[in-house]
Amino acid sequence: MSVKFKLNIDIPLAPVAQKRPRFIRNSFRVYDPSAKDKIPFINFFQENILNVIQNYSQNYKQNYKQIYKENNWQIFQLKNGQFLIEKNQNFQVTSNLLPSKEPVKIDLKFYFKRPKTHFLKRGNISRRFLNNYPKIDIDNTCKFLLDCLQSQKNNKTYKGIILNDSQIIKLSACKSYLNNQDLQPYIKLSLFN
Repeated sequence: MSVKFKLNIDIPLAPVAQKRPRFIRNSFRVYDPSAKDKIPFINFFQENILNVIQNYSQNYKQNYKQIYKENNWQIFQLKNGQFLIEKNQNFQVTSNLLPSKEPVKIDLKFYFKRPKTHFLKRGNISRRFLNNYPKIDIDNTCKFLLDCLQSQKNNKTYKGIILNDSQIIKLSACKSYLNNQDLQPYIKLSLFN
């Protein structure tokens, strides 16, 4: 029986691009220069998704409020998003729901902070910068986030949200600037199968 799920979550971290792997000539070793940048993302996924789902499975129906039910589908409100699961009569919710082994689809929206030079003294955005877009490559930004969704070699406690990024069958992504100076950059992630 396949488990259907949908995860919508806002990641309150600035989008980061994946850096090219580096090669050390003396030791013939390849290393990932983005490894330190991935730590806050991995910690966020562990604390706000994996730990919450594990606690949910242990304290089933005690700490989490059911907000919607239709036929055999139920939505339970989690810390920072919704988790949609298929529930049959004999189906038990378990903490091994993630990492997902199913093919998944992902929608990503990257929101960047506008440079201060785009704003006039009154706080409005200058017309010449209104249609500007972030110069960071969207494919490298996607690669970085997809790497963070899967388990890491150097972190044995993090299981990951997906087993491997090769199981992604559809990926859509967009990037834009935030038009409000007070807002912090963030990422909207929607993952479903």
